[in-house]
Amino acid sequence: MIKGVSGGRNTFWHWLVRESIVRGFEGEIKCKDGSRKWISETACKVTTLDAALLYYQGFIVDITAQKKAQKERDLMEVNLRQAQTLESVGHLAAGIAHEINTPIQYVGDSRRFITESFGGLNGLLAHNAGIWRRQCRRTVFRRKCLRLLNHPAPRLILNI
Repeated sequence: MIKGVSGGRNTFWHWLVRESIVRGFEGEIKCKDGSRKWISETACKVTTLDAALLYYQGFIVDITAQKKAQKERDLMEVNLRQAQTLESVGHLAAGIAHEINTPIQYVGDSRRFITESFGGLNGLLAHNAGIWRRQCRRTVFRRKCLRLLNHPAPRLILNI
């Protein structure tokens, strides 16, 4: 199949003279009504036995509908590739969002668990903190008790 190019008639005749046969030469023509159509030409040289040219014969097929259908298929393929690319980007974005959300959710759930688990202990520590301080002043282990009460862990639990 030979595709027509600018100067298509000259190219067609060049191939016909050189090869003696041309099959499926495609080109665009302008009709008398001003419309444009795509055609496929097939032609051959008819000669005598001593290779003298008698005439050319051939036929032309209107392939405008096929060209239009091919153009639509090409456009649909482009749209499909673009849709597949967008789908891939969507999957990638969902994966990234999941990777970001999972640690955040873990921290939030852990905080909620600690708050619920130590809720009763917070009340007990708050209620007994004054008693412990008074008792620590009276005992030999005063320094150790105060160190325990001033340790960051009980303060952390009290602040949750």
